[in-house]
Amino acid sequence: MRGRWKDRVVLWHECGPKWNGGVAAEVYRGPLLKALRRAWGVRESYQSGEDGDRTGWQSKKGITAKSEAGIRAITLPPRTPSLMPLDAPLWNRIEKKMEETCPDGDESRADFIDRLQSCAKKLPRAFVQRSIARTRECIKAIIDAGGYHPKND
Repeated sequence: MRGRWKDRVVLWHECGPKWNGGVAAEVYRGPLLKALRRAWGVRESYQSGEDGDRTGWQSKKGITAKSEAGIRAITLPPRTPSLMPLDAPLWNRIEKKMEETCPDGDESRADFIDRLQSCAKKLPRAFVQRSIARTRECIKAIIDAGGYHPKND
């Protein structure tokens, strides 16, 4: 699902079984850059928000790919679930849908990925928008808390 709400681009992308700097670099150079260009046109630079994952986004390969793609990332504090809407409310809702649609017996990896994408894409648009919009409020709360975890986290 890719949507554009004011200044936001949401990208759903399956990265495969392993997550590391090489995979993060492929995401920056490929699907993320493509989604940003589709939403905003070709620009010198784009801005994104991400968590401080050292194995992917913050790896040497990830940082190099961001630079090459002209993506400037705002790195959010670690273990701050309210700042990463995909890590908290969206994934919780997706996991619930996955449990509800779980087939009896075995399921191939391809079928699982298809079901996962289907569950994610069927989330109510308003719910996704509210989850992402809440991030701005949470960033303000961190600023108000002097950089510490806010009470609403």
